[in-house]
Amino acid sequence: MQLLYERNRLATVARLADHLDSRLETENDRDELPKGRLVVADHYRAGVVVAAHLHHATALSVHSASHGGIDDRPLDSVIVRDLSGALGVLRGIARASQGELAVPEMLQRICEEIRNGFGFDRVGISRLLDEQTVVLSAVAGMDEDALSLRLTLAESPLLTEAYRTQRLAFVADARSQPAVPADIVERYDLGSVFALPLVSAGRCLGFLSGDRTGAPFALDQTEADVLETVGAIAATFLDKGLVAEELRRLDDARARFVAFAAHELRTPIMTVYGMLATVHHRGGDLSEDQLVELRATAFQQAARLRTLAEQLLDLSRLDASAHSVSPEPLAIRRAVEETILLVAERSAGEIDIAIPADLELDVDATALDRIVGNLVVNALRHGAWPVDVEAEQRDSHFRLRVTDHGPGVPEEFVAALFDPFARAATVQTDGSGLGLAIAQSYARAHGGELVYRPVDPHGACFEFVLPLVRG
Repeated sequence: MQLLYERNRLATVARLADHLDSRLETENDRDELPKGRLVVADHYRAGVVVAAHLHHATALSVHSASHGGIDDRPLDSVIVRDLSGALGVLRGIARASQGELAVPEMLQRICEEIRNGFGFDRVGISRLLDEQTVVLSAVAGMDEDALSLRLTLAESPLLTEAYRTQRLAFVADARSQPAVPADIVERYDLGSVFALPLVSAGRCLGFLSGDRTGAPFALDQTEADVLETVGAIAATFLDKGLVAEELRRLDDARARFVAFAAHELRTPIMTVYGMLATVHHRGGDLSEDQLVELRATAFQQAARLRTLAEQLLDLSRLDASAHSVSPEPLAIRRAVEETILLVAERSAGEIDIAIPADLELDVDATALDRIVGNLVVNALRHGAWPVDVEAEQRDSHFRLRVTDHGPGVPEEFVAALFDPFARAATVQTDGSGLGLAIAQSYARAHGGELVYRPVDPHGACFEFVLPLVRG
């Protein structure tokens, strides 16, 4: 209802502005107006939206949406603001939403429209991933290096206030008022800054924030209301884009699953069936050694089927958000060693583990086991020795890295690295293409992220980064 009201309010303003423009053309008095002085006034106590042209520095003639006539109230009885930029922002956002832009491109366009329309120097949109982790996803007026910024709601009083009230939050000076972590204030030289929650259907999708490169500024009620209106409409388009993106992702996943089932599951199923059929029909004609070999092969293929079934179950639970993590105090080195013993078996002793013996954190044991297990299996299957596992607690984050010194990941495949069923064209092993997708899903369920980077001169490093809530 609020979104409908705000959209109708701005539509009324636009109609009034067009009406006044046409009227002025017929009256031939456009020359008396300073260029660009079409203004809009919002008389909040009376609930009236009005539009006007400023004829002289002290004279205001007001055309009222509710009264339909001229309102001779003095200038100080209304709040006057040039909102042509805001209307341009809405038109730009609407145009962006009508195309086939992917969500990242749409967010980028929204940032640029708001930056240009409102005169901010820097604008960013961050996504709220799991009701606590905030990830900067698009920026305008900032280097793309800023896209690596991640923090939790608990770390930012400004974002927490915006999330709690579902209204725009503003601080006049981030250097002296609690807003965001001090290292971010210093890094970006923040002064006055705002954060606007992007809310659609009662759900916060993320935040729109902006500043003027550290310079102080203020937002009056009119500017705040217009920003909230723009934010509400932007959130609606963003929600629409996320739904479309999710549908595309599900369609792709369904197609990959069909191909996966036809190839990966068919081979072990047919092998097991063939072995058992041979034993059933010709068991009496076979030697003991032949029976042992058949049983061993059938067992290996059945074990492979079990692994594939467990991976599919893991993935389906996480895709359906049915998995919940339960962090408890955990001795990290001991937990990692136990996982490596299970997944690496005879090779476990050759893996170098560099984790402090006294490192203990609140972590979900199952999630850590799935993440470490899949990363180690991936290194042993696709990489080359030496394989190293290290972990540390640094800069308010827990970081666990699994590094190998094989050929690394082909550059063209990096973008799809964590997609379910994805396998590089150069891969010759019989993996399912699910391990990294499962590890990433568990990482995100825990509020963290898996990231990949190449190793110089060759190799692959996968890092699990988990933000720690500051006390």
